[in-house]
Amino acid sequence: MTKSVLIVEDDITFGMMLKTWLTKKGFLVFSASSVANAQKVIAAEKVDLILSDLRLPDRDGIDLLKWLTAKATPVPLIIMTGYADIQSAVQAIKLGAKDYVAKPVNPDELLKKMNEALEPVEVKTTPNQPASSSTGTAKAELAAGYLKGESDAAKQLYRYVELVAPTNMSVLLIGASGTGK
Repeated sequence: MTKSVLIVEDDITFGMMLKTWLTKKGFLVFSASSVANAQKVIAAEKVDLILSDLRLPDRDGIDLLKWLTAKATPVPLIIMTGYADIQSAVQAIKLGAKDYVAKPVNPDELLKKMNEALEPVEVKTTPNQPASSSTGTAKAELAAGYLKGESDAAKQLYRYVELVAPTNMSVLLIGASGTGK
């Protein structure tokens, strides 16, 4: 089934280029140049994914995200911006954005992020396992090269790392000696 994408972008040239490329990739593409126009499209059409610029003429992509949340509209949204900063990235992710992409956008990376955002969320439920089998899992994780934390705090840290990793931004890690920074 063809997935539909709404591009909310005030840069007409970039928006048209993205629309043409996504159409060639098999998506049904809608366009809007402001939050108000995007809201009209969302009300009138079935939209599976939204690609929104952060800075728009009437409001910003964060406002569109807040509006979607207030309307209980479960449409995944990816923020794109030429003005990437950690504060807006963290705010977007906390409000439910699926991703935050800095412009210029790498098309293959964007397509990968779009496909991830469009995947249905799987809820894993595993029965309690005996301690002996869990040590086997731990050994397998060690063999993979590293342990990955599963707490909410660790998951949030990994999201922050994914946001900062593709940029040339400096990062300062602080903490007590021996804590594994």
